[in-house]
Amino acid sequence: MARALHHTTLKEFICCFALELEEYYGEDFGYNDPSSSGEDGGSKGDTSIICLVDVGPGRNTSRRTSPSLRKAGLKRRQKIKHRYSYDNPMNRIHGFLIGEDVKNTLIPSHNKMISLSLICSSVFSDKKGIGSDLMKRFLEQSAANGYTDVILEVANEWSGVDVEPEDEEDEDDEEDEEDEEDEEDGDLWQPSDEVIDIIAHEFWRKTMRKQTDERPYYNVAEDYIRCLVSDYLYDLEDDIGHTGTEPLSVSEDEPKDHEYGGFWYRKGRASQIGLIKFYEKFGFKEEPEIHLGWHCFGNIPYPSMICSL
Repeated sequence: MARALHHTTLKEFICCFALELEEYYGEDFGYNDPSSSGEDGGSKGDTSIICLVDVGPGRNTSRRTSPSLRKAGLKRRQKIKHRYSYDNPMNRIHGFLIGEDVKNTLIPSHNKMISLSLICSSVFSDKKGIGSDLMKRFLEQSAANGYTDVILEVANEWSGVDVEPEDEEDEDDEEDEEDEEDEEDGDLWQPSDEVIDIIAHEFWRKTMRKQTDERPYYNVAEDYIRCLVSDYLYDLEDDIGHTGTEPLSVSEDEPKDHEYGGFWYRKGRASQIGLIKFYEKFGFKEEPEIHLGWHCFGNIPYPSMICSL
């Protein structure tokens, strides 16, 4: 009989398995200090991370690993153990979901929105229904916390073709100030850059999928996940704002190739039709206004969807 997985926040997971994580990675994960997970194990910032975790005495994420281990050489066994064995505590996370508060002056004033930034069932898990389980819990919690809508972008490798990159502000001084403030907290555990790198990489590798020719494919960048993990662990809050002052427009006759609804948008949408159908099962529907009018995300015209709670 399959063992049930447990919903937990990432901070609760770190608190529960801090010693095992330190032993495996050689970094400080908080020494099982309850204060490291916050008062309720949640996040005080704008980012939330929910995990589906196996807390039982099992040894691997998949029952298929035992025969493979017996037949493999030393290096192959080490690689398999790192990916599947619970000797690596991060393998206990069979799926995760990341949400972010939407703070934007362009959305309707009566709406309180949260963004579904990433949802993942681990490629190394043999458990079924992980994505659906996470989504149901996220929608229930969002409604209970007073949100009126959940929005998301369907990331893909095509929609950003020919789109000019956004200007990146230099935030080094601001980050230095935050680091100085963090040092004054003293007693509270603060994750090192190495810890954030470890978690981000472990999350990123869980998102790997295989293309038809068996080549590995990652739909999100590791740096994107790292930023979200960092924001979550440091309880960061974004300023209220938006990425533009006026609604975007598309060409009257037909969208240009790089615009919302254009050639590259359509190619990207077609490449993720399976994921779009998954979202639609939970009540999501496409809403171009998220990108064109509300500027809730960046300037790449990914398909935008909304679920009213």
